[in-house]
Amino acid sequence: TLHKEDEFLIFWLSFREAVLNSDSTTILQLTKFPFTVKGTLDFDPIYKIERQNFLIVFKTFLHQWDGMDLEIPRSQIERIRLQRDVTDVTRTDGGVTISDMIFIKENGKWYFSQIYLDDEATVQLGLSE
Repeated sequence: TLHKEDEFLIFWLSFREAVLNSDSTTILQLTKFPFTVKGTLDFDPIYKIERQNFLIVFKTFLHQWDGMDLEIPRSQIERIRLQRDVTDVTRTDGGVTISDMIFIKENGKWYFSQIYLDDEATVQLGLSE
């Protein structure tokens, strides 16, 4: 049997490859719906996104700043490109966080389940109040 970290690594490498190849079919297969979108602040509202609206939200997310380095600002897609392994991810009982992405394991299978959108992306998508 695979070690727990190996299971997530296999998932991550599939997800990463799908994102870098713009493979929408695979991305949708690896995503849990309804998908959760939240702003970056604790009091920001939570939005549930259905499959048919997911790709536009996700593409917007991929171009937002990853929030890490002010000296060399990177987009989320650049962060995904650079994240070749899962040694430095945040693990909780419920899942794994990489940058502003949350992944959960449900019924023995990993899924992409949530993102944190910055204010600019939230406004751009018409999600702000």
